[in-house]
Amino acid sequence: MAAWMPHSMRISMYTGNLTKEAIESAKQNREHYAIQALSSFGEGYWSKFARELQSTADNQLQQKACRRIVIPIARALEDQQFTLKPLEIVSIWPHISDPFYPPSNYLGYDLSEALSWTYAIRGIKASAWKSLFYLDTSF
Repeated sequence: MAAWMPHSMRISMYTGNLTKEAIESAKQNREHYAIQALSSFGEGYWSKFARELQSTADNQLQQKACRRIVIPIARALEDQQFTLKPLEIVSIWPHISDPFYPPSNYLGYDLSEALSWTYAIRGIKASAWKSLFYLDTSF
């Protein structure tokens, strides 16, 4: 995994008002922890996943594949500091829709859940809470 800079050094662009300039700047920023985590898995990881999605038309199997592929990303984000302020979200989502990643609504949904879950449980010491996201098989 890539070494990430402290929150205070990286996310300074995410403060202030939601102006048109701030939104455009956030769309270009690739420094967010979530983007770094996604990128750290490399092209081979995502290519294999894309082939797996294309090999089945079964929605349930696609959903399970997306969940399985997102779990390591969620684990990489567990101890990272981020706030999910509006400009952070603006920074993340254009990156996820890059052609580099397999086109899948399920992937977007699971990444959204992973981000919100890791944000919600960060700082919690009890591993039982952390494991709930990974044990959820509803997808």
